[in-house]
Amino acid sequence: RDLSTTVLGVTMPAPVILGPVGRQALAHPAGEIATARAAAGLELTYVHSSRASKSPEEVAVAAPNGSRWFGLDWPDGDGVDPVLLTRARATGCTHLVLSPPQPGQGWEALAAIRKAWDGPIVLGGIQSVPDARMAVRRGFDGVVVSNERGRRGPGVPGTIHVLPHIADAVGGKLAVLFGSGVRTGTDVYRALALGAEAVVI
Repeated sequence: RDLSTTVLGVTMPAPVILGPVGRQALAHPAGEIATARAAAGLELTYVHSSRASKSPEEVAVAAPNGSRWFGLDWPDGDGVDPVLLTRARATGCTHLVLSPPQPGQGWEALAAIRKAWDGPIVLGGIQSVPDARMAVRRGFDGVVVSNERGRRGPGVPGTIHVLPHIADAVGGKLAVLFGSGVRTGTDVYRALALGAEAVVI
């Protein structure tokens, strides 16, 4: 069966994206280099974390033909590092996956991010229809329906339960990705059936 799809202009053989995971060298010395090579071998998109143990340049050398995006945590008090985003673009990262601001942080950094990044921007950590609609208003190209790796605090709803409501509300206005708890092909199928265009693992 043909499982190929196109997400935000990127054609992939299956609706699966390898999401940003920092400090991978803690698990294996090759770290992100091995992950990027594996993704490239499968022709899947790999998202390089801004907190990676390997540099964007090292990953680009290891997997020069792979599809790469860049994952950025929302800037703290030091502000946006335009050099880091320039390096990511120069090494072949085409899309930016941005974590949302934490409580108490405003959206002021978004203007500087847009100035430093001229490609599509996907906002992660979306767990409600109002947040998804806000992402549309702010001009994001996509959202990741996700609990941000458990960092959204206690008492949040199950991400799979909010996915269809978010997809119904904003699907077609931006790309809707799903990024929580995907472990099997059946999980991918469920996410697609509930409105996601692809999953982030």
